[in-house]
Amino acid sequence: AWSVTELFSAKEAAWKALAGPEGESPAGRAGSLCDLRACPDGAGLRVCLRTDPAHAVRVRVVRVGAGVFSYVVSRAGGRG
Repeated sequence: AWSVTELFSAKEAAWKALAGPEGESPAGRAGSLCDLRACPDGAGLRVCLRTDPAHAVRVRVVRVGAGVFSYVVSRAGGRG
């Protein structure tokens, strides 16, 4: 079970990794973290765009004290 804090942190790390070189939203102009879907993937999470599951990254979430630290470990294949 993933906490809300862990999911938010993972989605934020994925959002930054999926953004284009100019920092534009990966989901388009009106995009937000709600446009991302997180699914368990081994020891971490696979986070993808809801509208385009092929755009996905694998994210690790590490508990640090009372908080968490999330980072992208790789691009993920497109398995919705």
